[in-house]
This record gives sequence, structure tokens and C-alpha cells, in this order.
Amino acid sequence: MLGEGETGELQLAGPMITPGYHNNEQATRDAFTADGSFRRGDLGRLDEGRLILVGRSKDSVIVNGVNYFSHEIETLLERLDGVARSYVAAFPTRTPGSDTEQLVVAFRPALILPLPQDAFPKTSLGKIQRALMRRKLGTGAYEEVTRSVAGLVLRLRSLVASGSARTTSRSSPC
Repeated sequence: MLGEGETGELQLAGPMITPGYHNNEQATRDAFTADGSFRRGDLGRLDEGRLILVGRSKDSVIVNGVNYFSHEIETLLERLDGVARSYVAAFPTRTPGSDTEQLVVAFRPALILPLPQDAFPKTSLGKIQRALMRRKLGTGAYEEVTRSVAGLVLRLRSLVASGSARTTSRSSPC
């Protein structure tokens, strides 16, 4: 049993649970724990006493041979200020011809700043100077990017609301 807010595998037990899969002994063995609980394959957590399903136990993203579990990425992002809880999704995509998956993160943030590589000031050791970026944001240095993203978000919301949104090729507002 896990505590409040901890993510784990959902297991069920009781008289209303299936005794197993029809004509599939291996699937039945795989679906039940040693103590007889049924493993649904879902991940969940208790949130203020309510069960919240957060994904599947096999949901993962494999980038360059490294497994990243969607629910772990989502749980970490939900802890950030400005990110709406239970409105985060992490999943893989693979562009045609690519030899590895790419991570896609969908969430409701307070602000998005898609910046080019040279807009990330770094120390001589290669560490990003976050404090400098924060000061630049406060002085309006990213205003053009902020307006561009806000305009894009408004257009997308309008398309989604009208039902005319389509998948298009990727482009950057920068």
C-alpha cells in the first residue's frame, strides 16, 4: 500500500474479479500476483482520498535505448509551479526515418519560451544561467517570443474549438 500522492500499480481483489482469461493460462498467470490480486496494468495514485489513474504500467518512452516511464515524467512535471495537475501527458513519437523515439510532453504551463540554442546563456563550465534568463524575462527580453507563442496558442484554441484542427508539420514560432 502506497501513501497519498505516490504512484503505483493498481491491483484488485474480491469476489467480482475475473478468475482468469478464457483458454489462456499464461495470460492468467501474468495477470495475478502471488496473493491472488488482479493486475489491471493501470498506474494510479491517491489524490485527496480519490483514486486517480495516471497511465499504464507499460507506458514508456525509449530514447536512444534508455527507458523513461511516462507516469514518472508526468508526476515530476505536475510538481512544478504553474503546471496544472492531472493535465500532463508524456508519450513517444517517432518521425519517419528516425532511429529513435522522441519525447512529447503535453501540459498546461503558465508560460512557454521556445528559444533558439544561442538564447541559453551558459557558464564557462556549460551550465545554463537560469537566474540570468529569469532576469531577462523580467525585463521583457523575451517579449517577442512570448507574444508569438500567445498568438499561436490563441489560433490553436480557436481551431480546436471550431473543430477544424488538423495535424500539420512541425514549425517553431521563433
